[in-house]
Amino acid sequence: MLISFNRVTYSLLVLLGVGSVAMSLLNFALADSAFTQSDVFRTRLIYTTSSSCSQLILSSGGHILYQPKLVTMQGTPAAGDPTFDWDKQLIQVNPTAPGSTIKVQADLVLSNLNPNIPLIFKGVKCGDGQTTFEFYNYNGSSPETTAFTTLTQTTNGNMTFSSLASHGFTMGGPPTNSRVETRHVIAFYHWYDFHSWSDPQMIDSPVITYTNITADSTARLRHIQQASQANIDTFAMVWGGHSGINPYTDVQFGTMLDEMVNSGTGIKGAALLEDNLDNFGTQAKLVSELQYFLNTYSNKPAYLKHNGNPVIFIYNPTNFPKENGQTSAQAWKAIIKQVNIPAVWIAGLLQYDDNEWWDTFDGVICYGCYVTKIVGNPIERTTQLTADRARSYNLLDDLTASRKLFVGDAMPGFDETHLNRPDNSRKMERANGDTYRTSFDLVFNAPADWLSITSFNEWWENTHIEPGKRYGNTYLDLTQELATKFKTTPTPIPTGAVPTATNTYSTSTPIATATSAFNHFVYLPVIIK
Repeated sequence: MLISFNRVTYSLLVLLGVGSVAMSLLNFALADSAFTQSDVFRTRLIYTTSSSCSQLILSSGGHILYQPKLVTMQGTPAAGDPTFDWDKQLIQVNPTAPGSTIKVQADLVLSNLNPNIPLIFKGVKCGDGQTTFEFYNYNGSSPETTAFTTLTQTTNGNMTFSSLASHGFTMGGPPTNSRVETRHVIAFYHWYDFHSWSDPQMIDSPVITYTNITADSTARLRHIQQASQANIDTFAMVWGGHSGINPYTDVQFGTMLDEMVNSGTGIKGAALLEDNLDNFGTQAKLVSELQYFLNTYSNKPAYLKHNGNPVIFIYNPTNFPKENGQTSAQAWKAIIKQVNIPAVWIAGLLQYDDNEWWDTFDGVICYGCYVTKIVGNPIERTTQLTADRARSYNLLDDLTASRKLFVGDAMPGFDETHLNRPDNSRKMERANGDTYRTSFDLVFNAPADWLSITSFNEWWENTHIEPGKRYGNTYLDLTQELATKFKTTPTPIPTGAVPTATNTYSTSTPIATATSAFNHFVYLPVIIK
């Protein structure tokens, strides 16, 4: 039996000086709470200071997601303030003139909250005056009118507030639309219609070879069954339009969806929209092709849907038609509006801090993201920030808005050194599965909403997990292990201080030889500011 315990009761206990009693009751009442690292909670902070300088740092017990909404309500802060430093989990408010009072409203989205662990904040202050921090629960449609905790700092230097129970932050949460209930595992699937695996540019080949996958139903069924055994839910299958060059991707797409149903495996299919400008040369042509695709395939039983709408993955959205000086986001916003058929659009370009990008698409995916060169931003940091952005983007403005999706990517390795490309120096060793495990861990710990795998059968670039003569079943078996963990194991909430990203990448086992994959690999045009 749980104790009925509300916010007012807790506030009274704190005011009466029995915070330890309140904390004990909270721990008891919330012992059965099923929060995970993915769960998020809204909080309004009223930050008032008359000090020469002031900061509030979340030291442990939680994590402030990127990006808070900071609004100055009174006074004139110093240039650049108020500001938020994600790496340091720090909010800073400084006045322009000593002795003046600044009041800032900071709407925050918090994660990594454990009902049995308090949040520990640290206040930093200098000069005369004082700083006050008022915390209001904001998991409902509007913030509570009474602060559940008020912290005041009058002394200079550092001051630790160590008994701020998480219950005030979590009560009434998480907000209804903030969760993604189903964790999907998606593998990228490519079509092959050549007649020999003996090409010198091909460094591996399937255990059971096939000459033309578009005409080989036995091979396709084998792939569907292998994916099912590996706990893969969906093939994101390349689709390049139903007319123009290579229309076979369209013919086989529909056939594959039917074969998925007939296999009895439950495997789904979705479009991986290729940037084929020969087929999609104008926006009008692209709109027509997408309308055809959605009208033809989205209602088939095996097509992947999210919240009732078909999912479309877009590879490199910057390489599709733009008109009249449009940005890529503006072009896609116009395309989606003209298509005028409900769908979930997941863009294959990672711009975690571009509001226009997040406004346009329903989520982001990064094909081969793990080995993308990101100047000044290690992949761990980018992955965490993107997960933050997906979970918090709509949450501070509209509780009824659909939650954005982050599809994190894992890959076993990459090798294009044998291909006839202008820059064919990029390679990342498989390291006996350590590369695959490490890339998966980044996605799992971020945490991502869905997992993509690069790839099921991209043999040319040596990212395949399909059983081959070089690696056998190793990577299909490892996929089964990792996919099962992703779908069945909630990302644990840290029990100590929440680590922040560093600017160095390290792993006990080297994942690349000779040259670092992180320094020499550029796969997608990733824009990180």
